[in-house]
Amino acid sequence: MFCEIKLNQIKHNYIRNFIQKKVRCYEGESIGDTNKSIIHNVICQDINIQIALAYIYFFKKEFDSEILCPITLSGMLSTEEEINLLAIIFKRVVIPYDENGKPYIIQLKGIKKIAEEVFIEMINCCELNKILSYFVLERPYTEDCAKVSYYEYKDIEAFTKQSDYCSFCNDKYIKHILYNEKNFTCSSFVNVSGFSIDFLNKNKYIYYLSTLVNNLYLFIIEYELNARKYFIKQLRWHI
Repeated sequence: MFCEIKLNQIKHNYIRNFIQKKVRCYEGESIGDTNKSIIHNVICQDINIQIALAYIYFFKKEFDSEILCPITLSGMLSTEEEINLLAIIFKRVVIPYDENGKPYIIQLKGIKKIAEEVFIEMINCCELNKILSYFVLERPYTEDCAKVSYYEYKDIEAFTKQSDYCSFCNDKYIKHILYNEKNFTCSSFVNVSGFSIDFLNKNKYIYYLSTLVNNLYLFIIEYELNARKYFIKQLRWHI
């Protein structure tokens, strides 16, 4: 279960600081639309894009707010090819470059209309990563804690590793977020704002995740969106 702690008790992963030398901005609308099948394939094949879409879509659906979403490039394609794929999906792609001329944390904002239509169809057809969907997309915003606070997971209850434990550990989404723990992007935390703390305390997936990290935390963070305060829940961890 999650036990409340003070901020100074949290162990943080090292996050690289970088000197920003140049910024390029791509407006997705100017790249031109493409057909739905291409967008569908891009989303299916890239867990990083699924995570970014889920994060942005949740805030738009629940709070009617467009927020910035940070990601890192996968490195599987050239920088230009990856940017072109992102510009198919997102309205705005901002690329800061470090002192070595390499892109670092990419900022995304807004989902293009055709891409949002494809994404919603994929949600309805259960085509997205199941663990990602479970944590981020299946439940509406729940506010059961109206203050900034921090919790650490303690395995007090007698949970057991069930038959789906291995598939959880080997899930593409879980592997991706644990690999990215040192880059503070939307892949280095999990938005669980649809869950109450009580539900999270009894959740087997929370227990499973806690076995893969040294410290599992729950952050309650205050956001002001459209002149109203909300308290967002994020799972974070130290490895």
